[in-house]
Amino acid sequence: MSPGVLLATRRGGGQRLAECAYSAATTTFHGYIDAMNPGLVETVLGATGAQTILDATVIQSLWSGYGEIVRLRLAGGLHESVVLKHITAPEAGNHPRGWNTSLSHQRKIRSYQVEAHWYQGYANQCAEAGCHVPQCLAVSASESETVLVLTDLDAEGFHLRRDSADIEDM
Repeated sequence: MSPGVLLATRRGGGQRLAECAYSAATTTFHGYIDAMNPGLVETVLGATGAQTILDATVIQSLWSGYGEIVRLRLAGGLHESVVLKHITAPEAGNHPRGWNTSLSHQRKIRSYQVEAHWYQGYANQCAEAGCHVPQCLAVSASESETVLVLTDLDAEGFHLRRDSADIEDM
């Protein structure tokens, strides 16, 4: 494995964060490696049985700066990759349209709680009915963040995306 690629690994029940040189080969980590705190690493490794997080690619940022969705490539576990939804409340600031009120914040937090509940309680029912949705491997919540570890539909063969769809595509 080349230097700068290994993000985190489990060693004898503990874990370490490797230093990562920011280069053209590791630009997918830029801005995200700081969020890979030991607790977050342990949640991912524990939920997946993986020994190592090989790399991380930010798929997209969440609405209003509330975190990111990240694909993590793994080694030594049941899954070659997983999707991590890392929800963190942004620092208080001024939104140009005034959307950073306490009510707005509570509504977003509640929405993420409902989503986590759905993945924990109902995603498996979709799979049983033959509908492919990400399966919930772990949910971890604290006052400052919520983490969802989900199976990666890309790794399960659902990697195609449409920019638009007609009724015939449905």
